[in-house]
Amino acid sequence: MHNRASDNPPTHAPSHAPEHAPLRHLPAQTTARRARSRRDIEDVLASGSALAPVFQPIVELATGRVAGYEALSRFRSATSRTVPVWFAQARRFGLGSQLQAKAIAAALAVPDRPAGRYLSFNASPSALVSADVLEQLPPRLDDLVVEITEQEQMVEGGPLLEVLAELRSRGARLAVDDTGAGYAGLQRMLAIRPDVIKLDKALVTGIQHDPAKIALVEALVRFARRTEAQICAEGIESAEELLTLADLDVVLGQGHLLGRPAEGWSEVADDAALLCRTAMTEALAGTPASHAFRGDDGDQRMERLSQWLTTVSSRDMLAQVVHPVAAMLHADLVVLSRLDALSSRLHTISPRGWAATGDSYHLADYPLTHHVMEFQEIAQVLRDDPAADPSERAVLTRMGHRSVLLLPVSCREVPLGLLEVYTRADRAWTRTEIRRARMICNQLGPIIAGLGAPLPSP
Repeated sequence: MHNRASDNPPTHAPSHAPEHAPLRHLPAQTTARRARSRRDIEDVLASGSALAPVFQPIVELATGRVAGYEALSRFRSATSRTVPVWFAQARRFGLGSQLQAKAIAAALAVPDRPAGRYLSFNASPSALVSADVLEQLPPRLDDLVVEITEQEQMVEGGPLLEVLAELRSRGARLAVDDTGAGYAGLQRMLAIRPDVIKLDKALVTGIQHDPAKIALVEALVRFARRTEAQICAEGIESAEELLTLADLDVVLGQGHLLGRPAEGWSEVADDAALLCRTAMTEALAGTPASHAFRGDDGDQRMERLSQWLTTVSSRDMLAQVVHPVAAMLHADLVVLSRLDALSSRLHTISPRGWAATGDSYHLADYPLTHHVMEFQEIAQVLRDDPAADPSERAVLTRMGHRSVLLLPVSCREVPLGLLEVYTRADRAWTRTEIRRARMICNQLGPIIAGLGAPLPSP
């Protein structure tokens, strides 16, 4: 009779069976398998050919050119273990640093790497502080990137950060691998302040369809800009993924679309390089991209609005600015008014043409608006803010809105009008919205002055 317990012991033994009886042979079998696994790893360490390096190109997404290569390992063995399993078992047997050191040495020994292209290799935190790995590194590391993996928890402070500082002093750049996966990504980035942040494939796959992934990559890109780092996306397998990442200002990428791991120093695939160059050509020419970007796309929408403003050639065209401005600033209503300096009155302009709607008001009746126009300062009013200007709060109540942003429009310090941006949401305006609104007003002023638009009749 087949004894199921010999290979796969059941989670719960039958109630009538003696306790632990089905498991009596398992420890010996487990010990034998562990011994075989250890011998396999020791054989790799002793062999000069059992471990071979391969190299995957890392590509500049803006140009389609190869920036560097990531060194990966391939095991020439009859066993069916995957590469991650080899390294995981080596760590369990206390041989992880030795195996990583052998992989690094093999990669560094491959000659004729093209000039100007760096080499990136992986190392765990514990391996980096070991003599096994450190002894394999040359004195100068100017063309090397050390990728710190998330295979284990990194202990803050201590020997690792000292080693990383020393490697940097010798010219190495540091990268954090598998960002977006694992358990210590944020703490690791804050501790290491990496030169390269590598996005895990799980974060890259299908990013064009996933607003949450897009938002996370946008945040990482902003972090990289502030810390003078670069973002590298791993696992790019489709044109849509590549173009979306490029739109998000991801600088570098690698994956099967761009080039598969190979024993030599390969170039980027021709069709992928052309895709990168075409997207850049479209961006330089200001023409619409050939794909649908699915993120918030604030920068691109701001660019399109700015381009549209440069084409404004009539007062009627200018009056229509309220619609794209409302979309740009996530507003429910935008009102453009023209200043009559002689009477100190603001006249509301119809969005259907440069004509007065008949609505006008004296600046003296609205102290905050008067202050905005006189001192050319931006202000916001929240309807539920007891400290806000009562007259402005009353306007919000009558209109059914809860927040307004007031922005002066001027040219050469001469006040010309007012832009009012309303929302029914009970919220303050964000800094990004305020900056974008200011940029819009900076363009509106010269346009209004250049058109010589007359004051509308009340």
